[in-house]
Amino acid sequence: MDEGLWPVHASRHRASLVLCSTMGIHRHGRARWPWKSSVYCDHGELPCVPRREIIVKVFLTAGRDELGKFQGVVRAFPEIWDGLVLDVGCRSRNLKCALPDGKAHYCGVDLYPPADVLGDLEGDLPFGNGSFDTVVALDVLEHTDNIYKAFSELCRVTKRHLLISLPNAYEIRARVKFLFGQRLSGKYGLPPEPPDDRHRWVFSFREARNFVHRRREEHKFELVVEGSLVGHRRSFLIGRMAVSQFPNLLSRWYLALLHRSSRD
Repeated sequence: MDEGLWPVHASRHRASLVLCSTMGIHRHGRARWPWKSSVYCDHGELPCVPRREIIVKVFLTAGRDELGKFQGVVRAFPEIWDGLVLDVGCRSRNLKCALPDGKAHYCGVDLYPPADVLGDLEGDLPFGNGSFDTVVALDVLEHTDNIYKAFSELCRVTKRHLLISLPNAYEIRARVKFLFGQRLSGKYGLPPEPPDDRHRWVFSFREARNFVHRRREEHKFELVVEGSLVGHRRSFLIGRMAVSQFPNLLSRWYLALLHRSSRD
């Protein structure tokens, strides 16, 4: 059987589930076609909640490094990489290497070179309203002091799509490190010398999701799809099933694709 379509039978109190190619879990026991369906709604936490449709998707990185992560994100949303693409917090501009040839016109913005444009997300980015067809902020918002202003600025400069990823600080490996008094990462802690960069916010998958939902409603953006982004260690079927059920514990990143509302 193709692993893209795999039936899973739950207890009598829970509906049968079907896992599709990107691990969309459908409470009614059937996969939506095509697999890359358009709109996903999530109104609860557990599939057994009556009259609530739960769809949790798991997206996979294409490799262990940053480029592999970007390649996985690009492959997950092939329809958004045309026109002008703004990579906010572009770092080394690796997202450009993952984009399909000839479709996207890339621009990277960050505080320091090698960004194409230098700019501060917490200030006013040097672009007009709706300047880009797609705006991407992968693991960026948690680095800002004013995360609410930063989110608003992302919404301002995009014409159509906004793609966001946020790290889950409550993922199981972080919990184990914290339990044994180990350093979570170089982005946390209190180093003896001032760091070049750090995370200003510590939040869970659930909190990241709630934040994005509230902010996108305020800015009149529609949620196209959301889910968990995981690496190769949880790419096997059982691992993906576990992540889909327990994202707050097992997901490395929260990933959301938003679209500017046509009513805006």
